[in-house]
Amino acid sequence: MPTKKELQRRLNTIAEMIEERFRNKRDMLASSMNLLVSIREVAKGRELEKKPKAMQKAEELSSSTPNKVVISCDASIKENPGGPSSVGFVIRPQGDKPTVIGRPSPATSNNQAEYDAVYEALTTYFNLNNNPVCVVEVRSDSKLVIGQLNGDMKCHDKDLARRRDLILEYVKALPVPISFVWMPRNSTDDLAAANYKAQELLGVRKH
Repeated sequence: MPTKKELQRRLNTIAEMIEERFRNKRDMLASSMNLLVSIREVAKGRELEKKPKAMQKAEELSSSTPNKVVISCDASIKENPGGPSSVGFVIRPQGDKPTVIGRPSPATSNNQAEYDAVYEALTTYFNLNNNPVCVVEVRSDSKLVIGQLNGDMKCHDKDLARRRDLILEYVKALPVPISFVWMPRNSTDDLAAANYKAQELLGVRKH
């Protein structure tokens, strides 16, 4: 049974997600029901089911339909810490053309920006695809971010912990399996494209 402090933290995280959507006017309708389900489960003092029925169904479908979406993320910052920073990501559905997107980030450190890249990529993909039937693999060259999202590394920084919690709460409410995978920098064409896009927004050289 989660503690009262843990429940309050989770509810605050979900509230921040809702506020962020209203401020940015992105994917409000697509995610509102999932967020309400999360709030109700948290308010009851329990975790969401490890595999909600919607996710079980998606996994069954994905086992018979080998659809997979790979999302490659990266970030760039002019001064670490300090900023400014930007994020880039490539969304590649299986057998389809990739979508390359870059956005400015409010992050003031490289690790914050790497988290923002993952969050922006996931919310953008599910905003564009309301009912995907696939598995989603998120790739990043940040060992720290992937390690913390997978629970293999602890997080003691409050700004990073907030970003981690936003992503994990969001993933819990999604109807498809999500995995987080570390890969070396620029080790695939899509990771290189994400890196270039983030740097392009800042006007810095590709590296």
